[in-house]
Amino acid sequence: MHFSFLAILAALTASVSASVCNGRYLDCKGDTDCCHGLICLTYRANGNVSMRSLLSICVVIGT
Repeated sequence: MHFSFLAILAALTASVSASVCNGRYLDCKGDTDCCHGLICLTYRANGNVSMRSLLSICVVIGT
């Protein structure tokens, strides 16, 4: 009985961590970081071309 409880707990923990995604306007490194219906958009802040000025956030495209 104790073993089955641990197995269930491990399965639930794995499923919760796998479903974590970034919502709108949150940081991302790629489209897979964003929740369903969002894409990761990278742009330059203030026209600056240094790598520190690059921002990537999850956004909705279209309506």
